Amino acid sequence: ARYPNYASLAAFDRDWRKSRRNVLQVLCADAVYAVAYRAPSAGDSRTAACDVGGGTGYACQCYINRFQPLGPEAAASCRLYLYDDGAPEWAGCLKDARTHRRWSAWDPASQAWAPLDGPPPRPEGVYAGIGSTRLHPDFGDAAIRALMAPV
Repeated sequence: ARYPNYASLAAFDRDWRKSRRNVLQVLCADAVYAVAYRAPSAGDSRTAACDVGGGTGYACQCYINRFQPLGPEAAASCRLYLYDDGAPEWAGCLKDARTHRRWSAWDPASQAWAPLDGPPPRPEGVYAGIGSTRLHPDFGDAAIRALMAPV
């Protein structure tokens, strides 16, 4: 399993304080819905292998690590969905035309994001909704509103 590496305990503590709520949520969730940006380099020691940025990425990676081939739970049970809300003008996010400003699902077999043709299944049961502090109102916010809209 891959977690970000830290040069000091203080750096780990700072990031853990920012992401612990999300991590604790995903460890108990049957499904995770994340709205965040994708980080430009999964090879960076501070970036989660799933290439989602910030504390949201750390929490997504903790969820991924529960499932085969990394963890003991069946890969078919992995229900991790990401809405890629990275700003096109920001150099700090990965600009992947396949996933940008659309929903994707994590594929445990390929350890990669698989773009969805539409929104993911509506949340039900025990799920976690996590994401970036700042979302674009016309995209990230709108994706959440559409997903949670009454049917």
